[in-house]
Amino acid sequence: MELFTDIINNGSDAYRIECLQGKNVLATRPLWEEVFSEDSKAFTDYYFANKALSNTTFICRHLSTEQIVSMVHLTPYEMTIQKTGVPTFYIVGVATKKSHRHRGLMSTLLNKSFEYAARLLCPFVFLMPANPAIYEPFGFSYIYARPQYSVPEIIKRREIYINHLSATGIQVQYLEKETFPKILSALSDFAAETLFAQYDYYLTRSPSYYNTLLSELYAQNGGIYTFSLHNRLEGYFLYTEEESRPFIQELLFSHKLHSYLDSPNYVNSPDNGLFAASMDSLFDNSNAVPYVMSTLFPAPLSECKPIIMAKNLLSGQESTSIPNYSHATSSNITDYVSFLSTHKGFINEIV
Repeated sequence: MELFTDIINNGSDAYRIECLQGKNVLATRPLWEEVFSEDSKAFTDYYFANKALSNTTFICRHLSTEQIVSMVHLTPYEMTIQKTGVPTFYIVGVATKKSHRHRGLMSTLLNKSFEYAARLLCPFVFLMPANPAIYEPFGFSYIYARPQYSVPEIIKRREIYINHLSATGIQVQYLEKETFPKILSALSDFAAETLFAQYDYYLTRSPSYYNTLLSELYAQNGGIYTFSLHNRLEGYFLYTEEESRPFIQELLFSHKLHSYLDSPNYVNSPDNGLFAASMDSLFDNSNAVPYVMSTLFPAPLSECKPIIMAKNLLSGQESTSIPNYSHATSSNITDYVSFLSTHKGFINEIV
């Protein structure tokens, strides 16, 4: 896309709207650090060294100071919907410098972002809002609730956790940072098969997707546990540590692993019973069905979950064909937001 500029005025201040790509996006880091001060330096270093370079970012630059005072980042993704790949953008890094808020800058940048995505014939864009009410006036509506999980304390005791599950027939591995590149293709193949079998739509997970995702996790003191049966990968969960508290970012198990965990031979095994009794004081078992699932595996929580919203960009006629794209959009979908909100999906971790 050719870079462009557009001048807007607000009272005595004038601003230049710009579209940044590649290394030019790095200029937004000072504003990111100012507004998203809760992000760790390790994460911000990772993000701007790796992820931000793929973004298309719209900014407002204050003409008198040349400062970037407002920004919207568009991160490209492919979503698989009805067996076909659909291009989309995840909207992130929506921020305005405090001294320049309430001047219509963000509205201008969001609308420019929508126009840009529509020109590329993306049928929709999506985001995870801090406050849904901010985005509803722009045509965004709910499509997905990200699951949240309790975290068994025992995963901090890595060797005990791995040894116990190995004794029950599940091969568990924690991947060290130096070794995770070796499993990227296996993760991608597992996800493609499992997601296709269980969901109507999902973010396409290529080896490069997992390379980016795992790099981010390790930048946040996290990692990945993989689960195999008979030497075949059947599940994983990803986690980070926030203030020394583990947080599950994503969990994906195959039907085969779910069935194995629910089987009487596994749940009632002597090893499980002895282990559960000895560790009883460590766990909150309010979600235990069966008991061992809450003690050894992340269990879904019932409280409010972070939501994801999406906005339609194209009419049904426009969305049936995407020139210069490797897959055709599903031709029978004319309202993507409605489809995503009424069908079973798996978005989960977004980077």
